[in-house]
Amino acid sequence: MVSKDGGVKVYTPGGYRPGCSAAKTCIPDFSTSFFIIRNLIIASVPVCTARGTYSWKASGRALTLKAIADQQCGPREALFTGVWKRTKP
Repeated sequence: MVSKDGGVKVYTPGGYRPGCSAAKTCIPDFSTSFFIIRNLIIASVPVCTARGTYSWKASGRALTLKAIADQQCGPREALFTGVWKRTKP
């Protein structure tokens, strides 16, 4: 889940259901943040302390991310690269 302030909560598959965070019944696997400095920067994640740089494109309810510089963290690149679809909370 990505919040308006750039906070990102990552859940295990099936670990998030719309509306469950308000009821505190969903627990994220980990948190990170997105911020923009020309490209999208993804802050550290549990398996990688360095930041990763990604190109991004928003279209309708989709956000597409592609790694530009994240050679130090293959797991983060595998997790975040691709199309993210917005769903209603």
